[in-house]
Amino acid sequence: MSLVTQTPDIVIFKSYDDIKVGSSFSSSGRTITETDILLFSALVAGFHNPVHHNVPWIRANTAFKDKLFPGPGVLSYSIGMLSATLTYRTILVAFLGLDKVESLEPVYPGDTIVATSTVTAKRVTSKGDRGIVNFDIKVTNQDDKTVMSYKYKNMVRVKEAA
Repeated sequence: MSLVTQTPDIVIFKSYDDIKVGSSFSSSGRTITETDILLFSALVAGFHNPVHHNVPWIRANTAFKDKLFPGPGVLSYSIGMLSATLTYRTILVAFLGLDKVESLEPVYPGDTIVATSTVTAKRVTSKGDRGIVNFDIKVTNQDDKTVMSYKYKNMVRVKEAA
């Protein structure tokens, strides 16, 4: 997805049948700010770790060039960004889990991230009125480097909502 256009792929799942294995959709871009790092660190008591707030220490003791946006922040933002596409809002029943979360590149203030979701599997539950959908999520930066990847699972209604 081009960060220049900032227009996400529009895909709306109105029923389980609309979901095709291999299909993908992307969020809009989100530029990470110093405030994002400050607020997320405050929220999760991250001020104990200087890689999130102490630039001289970072440059003297790590290979990083600046403050890092915490990995759990990248994860949280990407989930929210994908939810904001409204792709599965009318059929979503429940979030079922995350797996294989990997932080692959640092995210600095000024970086713009985009989340892309690809359907990897789907199945109808034994009751027949719900489906389980598996997604591979990839979060990239403005240089198209993958900064995080993970697997995500949702339960959805099989029939379209009334």
